[in-house]
Amino acid sequence: MMITDGKATLKIAFNAAARTAKKASEFPAYLHPRVVRSVEKFHAKLDGYEPTPLVSLSNLSRAWGVGHILVKDESRRFGLNAFKGLGGTYAMGCIMSRKIGVDIEDLGLEQIKSEFDAPRSEPTTFITVTAGNHGRGVAWAARQLGQRAVIYLPKGSPTERLEAIRRLGAEAVDTGLNYTDSMELAKAQARTNGWELLQDIAWEGYTQIPTWVMQGYLTMMLEAQKQMETLGIEKPTHLILQVGAGSFAAAVVGYYANRFADARPITVIIEPDCCANLFLSAVTEGKTPREITGDFANKTMITSLACGIAPDMAWEVLGGFADVFVACPDCVAARGMRIYANPLGDDRRLVAGEASGTGMGLLSLLLRDPGCAQAREKLGLDDSACVLLINSEGDTNPKKYRKVLWDGSYPMPQ
Repeated sequence: MMITDGKATLKIAFNAAARTAKKASEFPAYLHPRVVRSVEKFHAKLDGYEPTPLVSLSNLSRAWGVGHILVKDESRRFGLNAFKGLGGTYAMGCIMSRKIGVDIEDLGLEQIKSEFDAPRSEPTTFITVTAGNHGRGVAWAARQLGQRAVIYLPKGSPTERLEAIRRLGAEAVDTGLNYTDSMELAKAQARTNGWELLQDIAWEGYTQIPTWVMQGYLTMMLEAQKQMETLGIEKPTHLILQVGAGSFAAAVVGYYANRFADARPITVIIEPDCCANLFLSAVTEGKTPREITGDFANKTMITSLACGIAPDMAWEVLGGFADVFVACPDCVAARGMRIYANPLGDDRRLVAGEASGTGMGLLSLLLRDPGCAQAREKLGLDDSACVLLINSEGDTNPKKYRKVLWDGSYPMPQ
């Protein structure tokens, strides 16, 4: 079912496949909660590790007529202003543990550094492509583990993101190409130079490293569940998750599918409307995700989600377990950024970038816009709902953040 709702022209597709009966083999076992313990144990060894806050926006919840609005604030993760360090470090740790023949659970970080100290061996060079924060996470991971990183960013990437990566000691390159072509270039460079490709996207013959990246994100969900339990909440009833390459959202959805099965939260996936390939896949009931090619640099301000690629592994999870797919215009993200920055009463103020703004902006329209009444009712967003959002990034593009907050860029249509 697809409906177009509200003054922001949201395109909403309900996924009938999400609630059909599933065989045990259809659940992503590699995202099972039992995997989480070893992942968390690895992250706990990293300098600066501590759980990020789970923020309860209680005044906003009451004003909007829902039970709880909870936000996992990943802008506090490792000083990176984004969550991506979790996936990059765990995947890199798994790669290095195999190189030196040590189980990841027994791996010591100093062990990696000593193994690759000259003159014994040269550091491993990791290469990746990023539209947003994945590259910064890989750069940080390489610095933590004493390795080298080369980060490719597609055409139109903000200068601030390149500079942030370079400050972490990595080489950052604006390829001048779109995301898909940048990926092909990175693959070629990895083959030519003998570098390790550390990508958060899977394709045929390349699944193990993206699996490790996705598993790395599970630490975030284990933290969130522990924090919810201290609030007397068993689980969220609703998840709203922004999607770029898809691995982050698939990790969250797969975790909850494994943990709660048919009682898992209702999940809403949101993408920029110019490159909403998962939305289009849901509309056409595709068995494989649609790919959208082209240059998105000037088509959306939500550049960190502007991939348009077809993430096979992520789609296996999202196509099977996510309930709703939404394509949104930029004004929705801008609205969400402003809501986070202007809390009600003593709710905590959160600095949220454009990717994170999409979830809050969408929730505000679903709950408050009369044009979204049909979707609101179908989703069961009422006073018993507990909605979990992930503030996946802070102001990673400060100039854009100020234009939205100070200058009112990307206003809602009247």
